[in-house]
Amino acid sequence: MATARDLKDVLKESLAKSGVLSEIRARIRAEVFNILQDETEPPPPISNENVFINELIREYLIYNGYLFTESVLLAESGHPQFRLERELLKERLRVKPVEEADDFDIIPIAEGVRMHLGGIGLTEEMVMRATKEQGCKNKSMAADAVARLEKPQLRGLFRSYLKKHLAIATVLSLGASLAWKVLVMDPRKKRYAEFYKTYDADKEYERMKAAGVLPPFPEVE
Repeated sequence: MATARDLKDVLKESLAKSGVLSEIRARIRAEVFNILQDETEPPPPISNENVFINELIREYLIYNGYLFTESVLLAESGHPQFRLERELLKERLRVKPVEEADDFDIIPIAEGVRMHLGGIGLTEEMVMRATKEQGCKNKSMAADAVARLEKPQLRGLFRSYLKKHLAIATVLSLGASLAWKVLVMDPRKKRYAEFYKTYDADKEYERMKAAGVLPPFPEVE
């Protein structure tokens, strides 16, 4: 007979395969961040360059359905809620349509950049640079690591992607810790403080003594 734990594991695995579990987790993290966000504080100043970079990331997140991650990005960076026009983005970023892509006007500009770079192959210079940057003593090991990426020339973009998500994970982790403190630990401390304000040790001892829970202390002469 299946136990509650078995049913829980099956349910968790099913939700993970369908993508619902990751969506729920993302929504919880986004809600925790929104709760902790102080709306009375003005948004941080943002430069014009960062506006375009954030909009590029935002477009990629929306295209892939990472809407909760997008909401955290907007709240944390102070990026404006309105969307920038694609033509303006393409003009400022100097992105040209890809000949092989008939739907370039609907795919993210970041994906268009990736497709545009797709024709650049792995060179000896890239391998040597990867060897130096990654601290690999074995050149073939570095070449192997670079070649495992879908497009070797996207190594820098891939590294930036990891750093970006690492930053988000760190922020969410700190947010969860702060939420635990604010929502759980602080109320618990407050309840303890209120309890001990009215707590009378002598009366409590007499009550427990009368109930026979504690033996009487010897009288002090």
